[in-house]
Order: sequence, then C-alpha cells, then structure tokens
Amino acid sequence: MPVKSLDAADNGARKAILLLNGAEARGVFPRDAVRLDDETRADVGDLIVAFVGDIVRALCDRMAVHQIDAEAVSVRLARAGMLRDTDLVGEVIDRARLSRIASRLPLIARESEASFLVRLSDCPDDRVASAATALLRAENRRRAGSGGTELPAELHHRMVWWVAAAVQDMIAQPATDRMIVDAALAILGTHDEGERVEACASRLAAAIDARPAELGEVLLAALGDTRLALFIAVLARATGTSFDNVRQAVLDPEGDRLWLLLRAQDVARPFMAEIGVALTAADRRRDVHAIADWIDWAFAIDVEAAQAAISDLSIPRDFRAARRALEDAT
Repeated sequence: MPVKSLDAADNGARKAILLLNGAEARGVFPRDAVRLDDETRADVGDLIVAFVGDIVRALCDRMAVHQIDAEAVSVRLARAGMLRDTDLVGEVIDRARLSRIASRLPLIARESEASFLVRLSDCPDDRVASAATALLRAENRRRAGSGGTELPAELHHRMVWWVAAAVQDMIAQPATDRMIVDAALAILGTHDEGERVEACASRLAAAIDARPAELGEVLLAALGDTRLALFIAVLARATGTSFDNVRQAVLDPEGDRLWLLLRAQDVARPFMAEIGVALTAADRRRDVHAIADWIDWAFAIDVEAAQAAISDLSIPRDFRAARRALEDAT
C-alpha cells in the first residue's frame, strides 16, 4: 500500500522547495540557482517536487509500507544538502529553462498541415518513422509526468539513494535496511536512459541524418513544430558534438556558440535569421535587436574557421576536464 495518499509526497516536496525560497544565506541552493529569475526558480521547484514525489511513491509501493511521512522526507533532503548537488540541480535548471523556451516557441506550421514530428512518424523510412514515434511517446510521457525522473542515469541513481536514505531514516525500524535497498535497486532497474526525450531525439536525428544542404530547413522545421529537443539533437548530430553541448549553446542568450555551430555547418543566412527570431520570441533573455549583429559576426568568419573553433566541443567533457587538469598541473 502506498503511504497515506499520493499527494503527501508532492505536498512535502513543495514545502521543502518553499523552505528554500529566500534561503540563499544558508547556502541551500547552489550559487547558480540563487541567480535564477522567479519563474525559472518556480519551474525548478516544480521539477524537484515531481522527482521526489515519484521516487517516494515508488519506494512506498514496492515496500508496501504505511505511515511514511513523505513531507518530512522532502524537508530532510533539502536540509541535508541534496540541492547543493551542482550536477543534479544544474541538470534540473537546464531542463526547466529548455521546457519553458520550448513552450513559448511560435508554431510555424499551417493549420492544414500535420506537425513535422507527426509527418516523420508516417515516413516510409521505417527507421525514421520508428524513431519519430518513440520521440512522440517520450514527449507525451514527460508532459504527463508518467516517465519517472527522466534524469541521466548517474543523477537518477544519486537521487534515488538520497530519497531511500531519507525514507530509511524516517522508518527507523529493524530489518528495514535490506527492504529499502531492494526497493531502491528495483527502481533503478526500471530506469531506461534510452527512453528519455533527449535520447529519443538523438536517435531520430541520427535516422534523419540531414545533409548539409537540407540542415537549415530541418532545423527550422523542428523549431517551427516547437520540438526544441529535436532541434538540439539535429544540430548536435551535424556538428559532431553532444546534445548537452548544444543545449548549453541554446540556453546561453548572449554567447557565440550557437552562431558558431550554425556557421560551422554553413547554414544559410535566412535560416539563421529565422532560427534567431524563433528563439528570441521564446526566450525573453535574448535581444531581438542583436540577431542581425550576431549573424553578421558569424558570416564574417569562414566556415572552416568556425569548424576549427567548435572542434573542442566534439571532445567528451570528462576528457576535456582531465586534459585541463593535466595542463594546470604542469
């Protein structure tokens, strides 16, 4: 039987997030999170609420236990420092920002025309159709909140063990350690990173495998269908870099990486302009008046020079970090 009610965990987690509002002086949130605007901060809180509640409910269901105070679990996690995990909170912040931008993208499809992703799901190429259908399902799961945390595996593992430890601490009864560990392991065993929206979008981008001459059109079609994850995945595929690297470029309203990535693939000026306009309409941090300047700046760079400038992004992040550490040590 689940604990008390299915709302208990959500209420408790929400109390934990409210506890953090205005708690910067105590250092509960990482430094980056302190600088969030109110809207993004609320979105981050909602995501954490959903993640904590999902894991607490799953643990309680698997252990068939009663009377676990999910509210106390959530508050204890906040006070214990789970939200000082910069990797975890950084991922949640990026997810929240990306979701907000995607929700505000202007729809550029004609009313009589099926969405780009739906059309891809009907593609005669079975690989493209299957990947598009998988992405549609993944997006629906995420919107419905039925896909679990959908965090990267390492972060999901960390969060499950955080919650499991808090639940164990609240139960504090003999013979519960093994029961909680078994329940947590079972939850971890059901987590399929390949079913995340980001992974599904990357598989679809690989199936599409847009040629250079059609890349701008595919990118704009993805944005026009408000499929920001697919836009990121297609550009990552074309540039040979990771989804996370392109996501960071998209989320940076003042940086040059997005324009360099587009220039490195020789995306035509009109497509680049439309991409800039769409992202600016969706992200209030971007300056619409700066689009032309950024495009002029990008086109002042040779394609080959742009490719050289982004070449480091194709190297795995951990390898780059290790290389920098070795350089600093010499």
